[in-house]
Amino acid sequence: MKNQITIRVNAETQEKINPFKDKPGKGYIILEQSQVDYYMGWANVEIRTCTLKGNIEVLEQIINTPLRGKIVVREYLESEIEEGNIIPLEIQKYLENERNYESSIKKTAKDGIELTRDGELIFRFSTYDPTGLVEDRFIDHDNNDEIREWRANK
Repeated sequence: MKNQITIRVNAETQEKINPFKDKPGKGYIILEQSQVDYYMGWANVEIRTCTLKGNIEVLEQIINTPLRGKIVVREYLESEIEEGNIIPLEIQKYLENERNYESSIKKTAKDGIELTRDGELIFRFSTYDPTGLVEDRFIDHDNNDEIREWRANK
């Protein structure tokens, strides 16, 4: 299975490039890639996405070029973010916005339980790696009792 990166078309505008309303000449595209995940004897297809921002003229060139590489998932514990020694600076700045902070917390589902390890929140980020060399970094959660209770009460 070839895991080619594609560019998602905006369902509302039918365009691949989404201009920022408050930043003339700048916008973003949403990259998408399917990834086969093997876990405990099960094969599942996961659709990964990430946002790539830039000047409109650069994005126009990108959407007309096959994209190599992959979408990488990187997860970090809350303490790693606070210490700032592992997290890239651009992620730290991204998390200063409360909405970005909330949307980066790993959850069981969109409106599900926040996943934790030893009581610390797990943050999840997806980024584009044009080299294809960066490896995923996953952190297993351990708040299983809380998740079981949430599912039982759903």
